[in-house]
This record gives sequence, C-alpha cells and structure tokens, in this order.
Amino acid sequence: MNKLTYENLKTHIKNKDLTNAATTMIGLYIFDEEKFGKNLLLSGCISDPMSRTFTEGELDFFSKACSLVCQCFEDGEGEYKEGFQKTVVKIYSTIMDIYKASKSNEARLNKNEFLNYPFTKQIQMLCTFIESQSFYANRDMGKKIKLQGYVTGMEHELPESEKEVSVADVMEANLEIFDTLVRLLHYKANGKIENQEMKSYQDISPFGIPSIKEIMLLALHRGFLEELWSRVKYQDWKFERFKIDDNNHVHHYCSPNNENYKKERVAVIRYKYRNFINYSKQVNYKKMAEAIKDLEGKSVFSLASPSSVFELDNDVFSLGREIIKSAINVAWNQMEEDLGSLVKIIKIGKHRDINLSELYEGFRYLLSLAYVYRTSSHAKYDDKDFTFLSPIFEVQDLKKHFSKLSGISDDKSSNIIDLFVFKPKPLLDIFSQPLVYVGDERIAFTPHIVIQMNINRIVSKHLSYWDIDIASKGVELEEEIKNLLSFSSHFTINKSKVKFLAYDGKDVEYDLIATFGGKIILIEFKCLNLPFSPKEVKQRYDDILYGVSQVKRREDILIRQWEEVQKYMDIPLTKVSPKSEDIVKIVCTNIFEFTGRKEQGVYITDVSSFIKFFLDPKVEEVRLELNSTSIISETKLWSGEPTLEGLLEYLKSPIAVSGIMEKLKEVSREVPLINKDDPHLAFNDYILEGNPYDFAALSKYKGSYQGNKVGRNNQCPCGSGKKFKKCHGI
Repeated sequence: MNKLTYENLKTHIKNKDLTNAATTMIGLYIFDEEKFGKNLLLSGCISDPMSRTFTEGELDFFSKACSLVCQCFEDGEGEYKEGFQKTVVKIYSTIMDIYKASKSNEARLNKNEFLNYPFTKQIQMLCTFIESQSFYANRDMGKKIKLQGYVTGMEHELPESEKEVSVADVMEANLEIFDTLVRLLHYKANGKIENQEMKSYQDISPFGIPSIKEIMLLALHRGFLEELWSRVKYQDWKFERFKIDDNNHVHHYCSPNNENYKKERVAVIRYKYRNFINYSKQVNYKKMAEAIKDLEGKSVFSLASPSSVFELDNDVFSLGREIIKSAINVAWNQMEEDLGSLVKIIKIGKHRDINLSELYEGFRYLLSLAYVYRTSSHAKYDDKDFTFLSPIFEVQDLKKHFSKLSGISDDKSSNIIDLFVFKPKPLLDIFSQPLVYVGDERIAFTPHIVIQMNINRIVSKHLSYWDIDIASKGVELEEEIKNLLSFSSHFTINKSKVKFLAYDGKDVEYDLIATFGGKIILIEFKCLNLPFSPKEVKQRYDDILYGVSQVKRREDILIRQWEEVQKYMDIPLTKVSPKSEDIVKIVCTNIFEFTGRKEQGVYITDVSSFIKFFLDPKVEEVRLELNSTSIISETKLWSGEPTLEGLLEYLKSPIAVSGIMEKLKEVSREVPLINKDDPHLAFNDYILEGNPYDFAALSKYKGSYQGNKVGRNNQCPCGSGKKFKKCHGI
C-alpha cells in the first residue's frame, strides 16, 4: 500500500515512478491542502535549484506528475484542481526561474579569466580588496561622525546612495561575496592547493581587472538567488507577476506576512544597537585613545616580512588587548546572560575539550593581532601598494604565538586556532572562521575580516554545530524573571511549583502564573539560539509555535482543573473557574525576532521588552557625545498605575520595536540580470530611511517605576550575584 507521506513522494519522484508519485500527491493535497506547497519544498521532494545535483529532467518529471494529478482531479468532481494547479505552477515557475538564472551565472563563471589565476593569488587579491574597502569606509565614516559631533551607533546602517544601500550593507555584502568566492575557489581547486610553487604574490591589486569585477558581481548574483530560494523554501515567500513592457515581466517575491518580516528586520537593528549601547557603557574612550596612540608608536615591524609581527614585545599586544577589552567584556556578559550557568559547562571542538573561556582567549588573541597589524599597515597604505594589507602567515606561527601569550598548552592552542581556520568543507562560514586556508599550512590574514567577528553569533553557531542544547537555561530565565517581577507592586507572581498529572494523562508544569489587572497571566519561557538565516528563523519560529501550543494546553488544564491548580498556588485566586477571556497567554523568549507578534491568541515578546513595562517605564531621549551625555526629554510608558489594556497594546508594539518600525522603508531589490533573456526577479526588503536612535531613546533604571526601589549598588534581584547597575540596571 502506498503510504501518504512526503518521504514516500520524494522516493517516487527520485525513482521516476509516475503513477505512485501522482497518487501520493493527490492524497497529500487533499489531506494537507493548506500546507501542501510549503511541505513539498521543506521535505526536499524536489532538489534545490541551486544545488549541483539538480537537473531539468527532475523538474520535467514533477511537471508530468502534476499534470496527471490535475487530470485525475478533473475526472472527479474538480473541486481541488484549481487550487492544486495554482500551487504547483507557482512552485514550478520559481524553481525554473532560479535554475535558469543560476545556469546563466555558471556559464559566465566558467569563462571568467580570474579562475585561471594561481589559487593563493586569487585569495590574496580578494582579501586585499576586503581590507582596502575597510580602510576607505572607516576613513569616510570617521569624517562623518566628526562633522556630526555625536555618535548613535547607527551611522553605518543608514543608506547613503540612490541604490538605497548603507555602508554596513556594502561591507556585509563584500563579506558574503567573499564567502561565496572562497568556497567556489576551494571547490574549483578540487583539493589541489598543497605544494604550490609560489607561497605568496606581490602583484595583488584587485582594482582595474575586469575579470575580478565580473566574478564579484557573479558571486553577488548567486548570493541574491540563494537568499531568495531560502526565503521561498523556509518562509513560504511567493511571487506576484508584474508587466515591465510588452515583452517582459517580473516575478516579485514577498513574505506572506510583511509585518512579521519587518519585525525580523527590526530585531537585527535591535541586536546591533544593544551591542553598541553595552559597549558604550563599558568603554573608557580616553584610555582606549591613549592605547591606540601608544600602539601607533610601538607597532613597528617590517611589513616586507609580515611574520616579524610575532617578534614584537608582549606589551605591544597588551595595547591591542586594551583596545578590544570592552568589546570582549560586552560579548562575554551577553553570553553569560544568554547561557547562564551553562557557560561553565559547555565544551566544543573535535575532542569536546575547549571551554568557552578558552574560545574567548582565541577571540582576544586574534582581535589584538588584527589591531596591531592593521595599525602599522593602514598607516603606510598609499592606495598603490597592496602587498602588505592581507599577509600570508604560517599557521604554526599563529599557534605558537597564541600559546605564548595566552598560557594555554600547545596542543589546545592548536585546536583553538583551528576553529578559526576556513578550510575546504569548513565548519562554519567566513564570518566565523576568518583565517582563510591557502594550502601548505598557511592562512591569509585579513584584519577587517577578523575585526568584524560577531562573537556571540559565532558562539551560537558553534552551539548549533556541536549540537549543544541550551533549553535548560530556560529554567534559569524563568527564575530571573520571577525575581525581577517580584519588585513590581503591580504584578502578583506565584512562586511555588505547580506540577501535577493532568486530565489528559500527561504531567503538566506551569512556568509562571501571575495576576495583573484582574486577569490571570500565563507565561511560557523559551530560551533559544539566535537565528542567522531564513532556515534558522523558521526553526526558531517552530520552537515559538511549540511554546504557543504548550501555553494553550496549560490554559485548557487550568480552566478544566481549577481546583487542582489552586492547591499549588501561593497567591489568592477566585474560587470560580476562569474562562478563556480571563486569561492572558504569553510566550517570552530571549531573542527579538518574534517580539510584537500574536499567534493563535498568544502574545510573543522578549524578556527585556516585558521587564521594561513593569520595572522601567521611563523613556529618556539622550544625546550621546564622545565625552558626555545630555537628556533631551523624558516620557513614560504609563503614569500612575499600569493597566491591562496598556500592557496588551505594549506587547503588540513595544517601544524598542515601534521606534524602528516607523523608520523602516519598504524597497524592492532586483536580482541582476546575467543575460538579457534571464527571468526578471525581485524581492521585498526594508531599509532605514532615518536614524531611530538620533538623540537615542535610552532607558535608565532610576527608580521610576511604582514599587520597591532597587539601589544601583545593591545586588540585582535576578539572583545573578552582580550589582544591579552591572546587571539588569544597565
């Protein structure tokens, strides 16, 4: 008997079993009509059009099977034909469009002369391009901030051209192009990058060479296609067809819910701004400026012999560590907040013997080396000589130097550095492994690629790669929130454990039950890894939906078994069993991507937004200048007493979200054409059309809430053991 599963459908398509493929599709569509298209793609029934295994023959067979299904529907009552046809035509068109564009890319790529250059020279030229662009961007941005007179942390994010792209967009696109090209070059080299005759090259200027410009555009084009396909596959993006002229049309793709996609874009900005603010509160600009000046005088070595940088005195690298000290501390503090006690337990690496503090020593070393090297190379860069911007280092020299400075054993130092080396078939991406392997135990060292490392992103990537579960942090998160909210006189929290065998024969345990505004508040906590791709956003969304189902089940049990619930409660509740309208359901998480959504009657929020409403309703507009701050204005989320209506409105649009939402502008991104006959493709995006943090609205804990005041030098009520001003008082 033919079982109606997508896995079976995948097998039938692979085996080109037309009858069974059509029969299975009929059953799946009838029983799974609403999600048929989405599940067809997610299950991999059709290969990704960007993959090397995909063929037109596979798509032709799919088309034949779909035609047979339509015939069967037509021979029946015909009620399913139109919906099925509409679904599969969209899927077929999308796959064929992306496949055609990809084949054009591949054909042009195979003719590109840059691919004939020696492998090491290819990498050196690309690395040199990245570093030179960083030099120009930093120089120009420094002038802009000096003229502006203050800094908000969002200067790099604002579009500066008619193409509506920002400096951050350009630099990030450069790195994505670089990641794509290095993978391509590793693939083209087919493992033959060892025992090269030339170990490094002098004529490595990337400018004025048409083949380099072309191959970078091809990489950008492929990146657009990969991004578009990921959003189609994992987030159910679909296209609308628009006429360009009598001979051409465009397929314009957008999210099924643009408001939710917009909130995902808000999350990216919130993360960046949070990091900037935390950094600004940690850094001593005067001390850092002194360290930079000292480094400029002491970072003296021969750029003609780049490895001589390892011969500099330890105090030179101490200056580098002073410059990056605040960035490392902020990243570590954020990781402690994200992972709690797991920070001391987690171990990664092929032997599972590298703890996170040792990984951070690796970050500290590479960042300090990047600043030491860049201080000298940028000072002597004259727009002409590119040979020293991105040096080639022996991997062994790096490992020995790291061991010497860190005091970590040679073997473990070697394993730690290996985590940062981008080799053929890499563990992660170029953003996370910035040392590009060029063969013969050598790497290309590009200061900008090292300095751009998002430490918390890399840690999160490692947690995923090494399959480390952080769900247990949710219990700690739950306790932190309970302790913090207990300081609000408006929110009454049950602190006792509520766990029992429910009517459905399964145990039930409540994360948090509270009362506010005459309603019962049920909160489910979810501690999740940060998502960095459409696929990961989809995975986190599934986690959120699971949390939604959990809190809804607990609501049902609470209503049905009210007397049983009351046995475990330590706060007063009515004797009469509540109705659904008497209960507010919330899923509260540590990530920002889903804040402001409402799923199946359940509000989704993040910890910082939720806590702010009760403990920190004051909002101050603060002007941040290099050496001072000044308060421009003050407002409050509520005055007098907070209300339930106010909370529910706030959950739909917290102030941290609404301010950015107002500044986001919808734009259309066109996928460049390789050939004039290629399909015209475009997709939806959002950009900042103004700075949401100009005279940024920053919140400060100043006892402004109505309730028990926490002194800034007192212990934080979350139970971390830190002073309030260094924990949730930041």
